[in-house]
Amino acid sequence: MRVYSLLFIGAMLFMIALQRSEVRADTLVYKESCGYEGFDRWNMNCKVAWDTLSEQLLSKTKLITFCAYFSNRGTFIAPATIVHNGEDGRQFKATDMFDTVKFQGDLLSNRIAWVGTGSRRGPGWSMRGEFKILTDNPKGRTATYAETLWQGHRQLGEIRASCSSMPDEQ
Repeated sequence: MRVYSLLFIGAMLFMIALQRSEVRADTLVYKESCGYEGFDRWNMNCKVAWDTLSEQLLSKTKLITFCAYFSNRGTFIAPATIVHNGEDGRQFKATDMFDTVKFQGDLLSNRIAWVGTGSRRGPGWSMRGEFKILTDNPKGRTATYAETLWQGHRQLGEIRASCSSMPDEQ
């Protein structure tokens, strides 16, 4: 019984330490376990450089957090987690706007693409996203991320971002 009590106390102290970890107030970061059992994982923060999509999303995106992982054969394990962190503090997953989201990618191509259809927010909306690793070295990874929102053949907006590894992933 004493061992279980000590384990419980240790777990509680660990949770308190996690809750008190410092995050800079000017950067919102969404973080979740990203396939830590995976062979390789991409856990990246993407700083938005171009945003004409914010009018459709109701919040100006400041940072996009991208998280994906792969098997030991280089196969992408879907889905990736893609979270928009707004300047107003709101967060949302663009993939949640669609009934159907299809991912494809692998380590060999250093690329993951996705297409969302069956929009829950606008008639005839679809969205395409692409994440591509540019460099991968011991100092960290750099990548690009782009999303484009469509209504039929008409482009409604897009986001382009440059990405770097999260500090604890380097």
